[in-house]
Amino acid sequence: MFSIIIPTYNSGKNLVKTLASIYKNDFKDFEIIVVDDGSNDNTRELIRNYSVIYVFLERNRGAAFARNKGAELAKGDILLFIDADVEVKENLLRNVDEQFKASDYDVISGVFAKEPKIKNIFLLFQSTLSNYNFSKTDFSFSTHLSAIRKKAFNELKGFDERFKSAVAEDFDFSQRLIINGYKCKTDMEMDVYHHQNFTFYSLLRRTFRFGLLLTPLILEYSKNPEIRSQKKRYLVNSEYTFSYILILLLLPAIIVTFYSKLSIIFLIWLASYILVKSNYLFSVKRKHLLMLLLSLANDIVALTGCLIGTCRYYYDKRFKKNYN
Repeated sequence: MFSIIIPTYNSGKNLVKTLASIYKNDFKDFEIIVVDDGSNDNTRELIRNYSVIYVFLERNRGAAFARNKGAELAKGDILLFIDADVEVKENLLRNVDEQFKASDYDVISGVFAKEPKIKNIFLLFQSTLSNYNFSKTDFSFSTHLSAIRKKAFNELKGFDERFKSAVAEDFDFSQRLIINGYKCKTDMEMDVYHHQNFTFYSLLRRTFRFGLLLTPLILEYSKNPEIRSQKKRYLVNSEYTFSYILILLLLPAIIVTFYSKLSIIFLIWLASYILVKSNYLFSVKRKHLLMLLLSLANDIVALTGCLIGTCRYYYDKRFKKNYN
């Protein structure tokens, strides 16, 4: 039996869509545990027509705590973590069940679909970029859609509850899975639709937090030989490294171009950036120019977060203790 664990915080309307999509599956051997992390909307009322185990936390404890609470109550041998703002496909549960029965995988992680159903340019960018990045890494446990054997989850003692924000806890968990030798897989065919109406600000705010909070974890875990042995260790892969180098050269390129009136300098920089991003841009079905511009903004903000995260990791003792 599957135990489907969904943490939610003021996401009642999206959660209804998530639950509806789950119940469209023809596989019925599952339970759903909704852990409401102190919401002040009408989540309980909105989902009253669905058969779920509903747990309400009196105060907001963070996504890691909420997921651990759900796992504690779970009766199934397989824990399936799903976010409250995604829509799953009708064959998801049967597909996951068949894969676990036919293999010795401990973990199977899914991805965001390339093309979201919501017509939102910022969501399109987030979905396509996330899908592309997952295709370029060996494995990363992502709680928007990941299934794990309960035995393995308990052996690792679940998510680290020191991480209050829903950004770092799944990355930390994925690194611990690798270090401890669990057999993990990212299934690019196992995808979900994201239902988050991003704005330009919320998209870049999310990107900044990823850079700020994941960089210290990357620095900490990169010391481990098991992690270093992976060919493609992180979602922040070599393509991002080249992007960040180019971003650092952007201001000098603009200055030289302006003062010397040699526009060729900036054109060379732009051509180099497009070349680095070419694989991603070719993977996008439409709106290539907008995707390029959003990539540029995204990389600038991500690099800023990474630099601040690096400084805090090395020089802020109170900040660093959360990563040891």
